[in-house]
Amino acid sequence: MLARMIVQTVVAHVLTGSAIAQTPPSCSLSLTPPSGTPGAVVVAEVTVIPGTGPTSTGLGVVLDASAVGAGALALVDDGLFPDGVAGDLVFSGAFNVGVSIPIGTYGLTASVADAQMRSSVCGGLRQVVSSLTSTAIASDGFEYVPSGGMLQSYFPGGAGFVGSWYEQGGNWIVQPSTMSYTDGVRTLVTSPGRVRTTNAEARRNLFLPAGPIGNVTETVWLGMVLQQTGGSSANTFGGLTLPTGSGTGLFVGKPFNRPNWGIERGVGTTLLSSVAVTSSALLVVRIDFRPGNDDVYLWINPSLAGTPTLGTASVAAPGYGNFENIRILLLHAGGSGAITMDADEVRLGRSFADVAPFARPSHDECAGALPAFLGRNEFDNSVASTSVPAASCAGMGADTWFEFIPPTSGRFIFETCGDANFDTVLALYDSCSGVELACNDDACGLQSRLTMCATAGMSILVRVGGFNGAIGYGAFLVTAGDPSDAGETIATAGVTLTSTITGVIGDECGNVDDADVYIIGIADPSNFVATTVGGATFDTQLFLFDATGVGISANDDSPAGGLQSTLTGAFVPSAGLYYLAISSYDKDPRDSALSPIWLDMPFNVERTPDGPGAGNPFTSFDFGAESGGAYTIFLAGANTPIKPSKCLAGWLALDDVCPTTASSGAAISDAAPGGRGAMLSAPAPKGVAHTFVDNAVLFGDNSSGTATNTYVTFNANPAIVLSVGASAGGFSAMAWINPNPVQSNTDLVILDALGNQNAGYR
Repeated sequence: MLARMIVQTVVAHVLTGSAIAQTPPSCSLSLTPPSGTPGAVVVAEVTVIPGTGPTSTGLGVVLDASAVGAGALALVDDGLFPDGVAGDLVFSGAFNVGVSIPIGTYGLTASVADAQMRSSVCGGLRQVVSSLTSTAIASDGFEYVPSGGMLQSYFPGGAGFVGSWYEQGGNWIVQPSTMSYTDGVRTLVTSPGRVRTTNAEARRNLFLPAGPIGNVTETVWLGMVLQQTGGSSANTFGGLTLPTGSGTGLFVGKPFNRPNWGIERGVGTTLLSSVAVTSSALLVVRIDFRPGNDDVYLWINPSLAGTPTLGTASVAAPGYGNFENIRILLLHAGGSGAITMDADEVRLGRSFADVAPFARPSHDECAGALPAFLGRNEFDNSVASTSVPAASCAGMGADTWFEFIPPTSGRFIFETCGDANFDTVLALYDSCSGVELACNDDACGLQSRLTMCATAGMSILVRVGGFNGAIGYGAFLVTAGDPSDAGETIATAGVTLTSTITGVIGDECGNVDDADVYIIGIADPSNFVATTVGGATFDTQLFLFDATGVGISANDDSPAGGLQSTLTGAFVPSAGLYYLAISSYDKDPRDSALSPIWLDMPFNVERTPDGPGAGNPFTSFDFGAESGGAYTIFLAGANTPIKPSKCLAGWLALDDVCPTTASSGAAISDAAPGGRGAMLSAPAPKGVAHTFVDNAVLFGDNSSGTATNTYVTFNANPAIVLSVGASAGGFSAMAWINPNPVQSNTDLVILDALGNQNAGYR
């Protein structure tokens, strides 16, 4: 009876699902580093979760790295390199990517199994890239971890070799820090680590599928960083030899018993540079293989900018020896004396760039584009490379990349005009692998300008470089809208110089949310008229403000009929300075509280301010524009606020006779703090200095017909020179200084005697 009850209980457990479930062991695979070059060392770690029901025992892990030429590898959890801690269920191992594995991304898998005959598989990706250019042969930066071990004990690293380093007579010991080099502008590309010895030789075979190096007419370059960090120069040597198949090889480094860097071929054929071995140095050698003896050139600490000329070599040795059939590299140091020699960044290639690559900026390629913003974006392409594909215009080279995301939709201008010290090229793209949107070389002298319509939030890749690889520094300016267009506020108002004002509301991007404000001078209020009748085809609005921005009058639809506008002097109190604004229907001025200064209706009446903001200065326009287009405003009874008459005392005294002349060094205050500024009449003090405490307008006189310079100091900023010179007896030039007293780069607009703008300077 008892036996039957036990059986029934077990069956009941099974039927009700309360039996213990079995699960296989599981795993996750990580590869460090996840990408690297052919021949590089990779550490694989597999973290295992034991199976249950029962718990796994006898766990084993095998990595399948055949996809990258490394075959199968049993991983261990024994705490020995590269495993970290024994028994922590993290199984580790290291392998080398095959030296001939093509560039690409490969899938690797690991399988875990237990003694209970359960198993599972996990995977990871390894990206194979190339640190070698198409002409490079081999390189090793000694980035072996952990440091402190013998060079030959590490899995082979670097690229372009077969197998590991093999040591004799002693050891090269891996050190944790790299040996850096800079030419003052560019920095050599380096990897963590270096090697050091006191007396040892290390050899390594080159991977040469096409045969040994040394064909006639072939040129080969060797580069490395060396330093004697201890010991004596007496009876010692240290460096690298390229052994040949037919005799003595070429030695580069510290020749035996010599204090300077040099080259050597056999005994008694040493050629030295003037650079002592006590300082870390980049040694670059060029071998031109010839029929018979070959030409050898050595540079110590060369510029990284480009291939050095033969005339700049530290050692020149035409016909120095026969160095054919190079198959291995030999690092060695020693002698009968004491020496400590460090070596790093050993590179062999067929170009200077192969053996002396310099670090590029992070935004050297599109994928690393830096953010760009409205305003000035600085760049320096001194160490930039040339991206592919080529830009469609000119020969862009040495380019850097930025990404601009428009904050609003509309027209944007990208330009380097006047803000770069070299011949620039600009190009815009919709993505890194996408379409080129625009390209320009010389829009403004040797600088570049591009205009495009953009949608808010889209990505615009800006590529800025030099024509034919020209390098330098500067900035590209990003502006929204049209900078030649009058602004929408008093602070950004345009200046009228004729009896008609022409402009455009909106832009070619379809944006009509625009308004233009101009400074005008009303000389005769009784005859004053400003009208767009006959000068526009869209529904316009005109507004008039006094010198402080307070509204005077406005009109939407002219009383004579139509959708254009007309203002008169009916509400103008006196002659003087005013601001005239134009917009399309329903884009209205408002005060600082965003209250409209005028109501919308009635449309066909000229009226004084009648909105909630009446009596307050206007600060901005709202966003109600419905149309746009080109316009002409016809003016009567008005003159220009900057009228080039012989003497001007201030903004409001447009035609006053100047009672006195300013003296040298006079401090002239502007008409109102933060306002447009005072005008300094200068009929006499030519070639003298005047100091302005705020923004101001400077007038120069040329009554004698002698070209002069007037010097201006603006808020203690460095002196601004305004050249004054034109026809005798007339007003020759003037400068309008931007009313921003904290701006470090003061804007000057140079006008001629007729008020025409000649040039702008920043």
